Amino acid sequence: MSNLRPLVVSESGAAHLLSVRIDEFRSLVAHGSVPRGRELAPGLTRWSVEELSAFVSGKAVQGLEDVDW
Repeated sequence: MSNLRPLVVSESGAAHLLSVRIDEFRSLVAHGSVPRGRELAPGLTRWSVEELSAFVSGKAVQGLEDVDW
């Protein structure tokens, strides 16, 4: 069971995955550079690990899907 990869992470977990401080992460989210978290339940916001990975790899770019990189 220890090989499970999380589907979602907390704000601090998302910042840790991106190797940035919490205040830097909040700034990136506020500026739209990083995807916003999703409220899974009242007061429970989490970030999708898959979306964060897509952001880092450049696969999350919208509107440029037909560009041949």
